[in-house]
Amino acid sequence: MKLVFIVDRYPPLTDGVGDYTYNLVNEYCRRGNKVSVICFKDEKIETAPESGATVFPIVAKWNSNEFKKVTKLVNDLKPDWVLLQYVPHSYQKKGMPVWLPSALKHIDRKNTKLSIRIHEPFIRLQFWPSKILFLGLVQRWIIKQLGAQADKIVASTDLYKKFVDAYSTTKTEVVPIGSNILPVDTPADSIQRTRLKVAPNGEKIISTFGIRDHQLLIKVFELVLQKNPDFKLLVCGVVKNKDIYRAIEKSVFITGFVSSPEVYTYLTSSDIFFIPDEVTPNGMGGSSNKSTAIAAGFSANLPVIGIKGDMNNELLSRNKALYLEDGNDASSIADRIIEVVLHREYNNESYKFWQEYLSWDKIVDAYNVK
Repeated sequence: MKLVFIVDRYPPLTDGVGDYTYNLVNEYCRRGNKVSVICFKDEKIETAPESGATVFPIVAKWNSNEFKKVTKLVNDLKPDWVLLQYVPHSYQKKGMPVWLPSALKHIDRKNTKLSIRIHEPFIRLQFWPSKILFLGLVQRWIIKQLGAQADKIVASTDLYKKFVDAYSTTKTEVVPIGSNILPVDTPADSIQRTRLKVAPNGEKIISTFGIRDHQLLIKVFELVLQKNPDFKLLVCGVVKNKDIYRAIEKSVFITGFVSSPEVYTYLTSSDIFFIPDEVTPNGMGGSSNKSTAIAAGFSANLPVIGIKGDMNNELLSRNKALYLEDGNDASSIADRIIEVVLHREYNNESYKFWQEYLSWDKIVDAYNVK
């Protein structure tokens, strides 16, 4: 089968959707498909990566004129499927790529089907300020136009399916997001060395990755330390403003930029994973399978503390090692973290959940592109 992926930025450029696409591409290549990727133009991008895909970094700027190069290349390649990775702001800096639906019509659809992966459909409607209302309405119009063209629409959560189905004539399928931090064989002594580096005095380790709500993270950890000082906070990745941790800096370990296998080692050396997803006072937001970060916690076989909200999806409820807490009650979150780390035992529930639903082979199966 011949597949063409269209995505904004592609590794080694930093972009979560690009990393997601990279892992999908690798799995499709592993299965013997002929895969091409069309993406943003950058000299750092390899045109013939080890996976076996062919990468065409040809788009200098996403607009209708530049997209003519995309449609011409797609028509020359004659794929069975085009898989467009859609995020509004990827294709127009203000989040209104109104040109995209018309541009896609130039793809020869005689023998080519179109799949659109909706990573983010549109912002929630609010009536003030007026520019936000306008943005929300335009983004909904775009979804309606894309839905009219697509043979398949895929979203990551139940809520996004509900959003898209309200405007699209093509029914949305739900396929969760996998982890961009892939499990690797990690010797026990390597995990122990990492653990000692983070917590040399034998403290319990709370890890986090892909931080969202810094204020909630810090507030919860301060409460954890008040209740039990024998904890360390492990922050995987780069922190732009380390001053926010000044009050607790002696109990915080920040890795800085490290490779995916190193992140996995850090995660497996910890005791629990906390993802402080943002949620509004009326419950909009929270943790979901839209997040590659929560999937990383599952792949590392950690108990995970997430946040309640309307983004919570049914699939999450199948992981017995996931605890969804009220994001407006930091004290209860701190109590839950301590209780889970000190008093709960697990039988690989998170890793089993990841294997069954979130590994890339299972995600490709769920895509059901044939």
